[in-house]
Amino acid sequence: MPWQTLCINAESKISLDQNNIVIKKADGSYQSYNLRAIDCVIFNNARLIITLPIITALIEHNTTSIFCNNKHDPIGMFVPFGIHTKAYEKLNEQINWNNVRKKNLWKMIIEQKICSEKTTIRFLKEDVETINKLDVLQHSVNSNDKTNREAIAARIYFSNLFGEDFTRNRDCPVNYALNYGYKILASYISSCITGRGLLPALGIHHIGPENAFNLTYDFIEPFRYIIDIWVYLYIFSIDNDAFLSGHRQQLNQIFNIKIRLEDTWMRLDDGISKIVDSYISYLNNDRDTILRISYKDGIQLNE
Repeated sequence: MPWQTLCINAESKISLDQNNIVIKKADGSYQSYNLRAIDCVIFNNARLIITLPIITALIEHNTTSIFCNNKHDPIGMFVPFGIHTKAYEKLNEQINWNNVRKKNLWKMIIEQKICSEKTTIRFLKEDVETINKLDVLQHSVNSNDKTNREAIAARIYFSNLFGEDFTRNRDCPVNYALNYGYKILASYISSCITGRGLLPALGIHHIGPENAFNLTYDFIEPFRYIIDIWVYLYIFSIDNDAFLSGHRQQLNQIFNIKIRLEDTWMRLDDGISKIVDSYISYLNNDRDTILRISYKDGIQLNE
């Protein structure tokens, strides 16, 4: 079933009525949605009133709940506990993942990430020199990416895609859109992780003590290019000087995009689920390979 996202932008009171999320707007109008039909709710207004029963129900349904600040930037989400029937067993497996496997998986993830960047440049810019530089970096990643090919590739990639003066810490519509899109991706990956009885905080490479989503941001890397392409097409290339509500609504539907995996075109959410499963199986010694996106086939945008 397609991933369904509900974004609440207007001043409202959010409550629970039986098994429905009820949105009562300031003008007195109502909207109601069955919780079984909603996978993700984005709370995107500083004047929302949210009742405890609806929060509890969202957690019990493992519905991803994302909260935005007054700049409409996602800043947090609920992560439910105990939604897997073998939570202790799965957590114990995660704690005991083999270090060599973790380092090798990170190597493969970074190879995929750089491949995605190389292919994005090929599709959007056709810059042969940059493509060749990224190709060399992709094929020189070592275990755990000890020589930090990821960072070198990122500098080359972003300066080519968005201009030589572009930096990821700059305040601009491109970065607002990138940050928003990445967090939408991260919310779904976190849902995949917790749904499999794992803790997002226990990463294989990211180990930030204050980061509750280390594993999420390990697994997200091969998928970032999808957001990059969208931002290039709909923000950068048409010289948008703002990142607006309509753009956020479009990014909320990013999972309708299709990617090619195992010779099959599939929705992004289904592809992410399959790839995350392959990562976990690899870390659990259940398989020796991982699933990879066929980057050369591009993506199918949901126009």
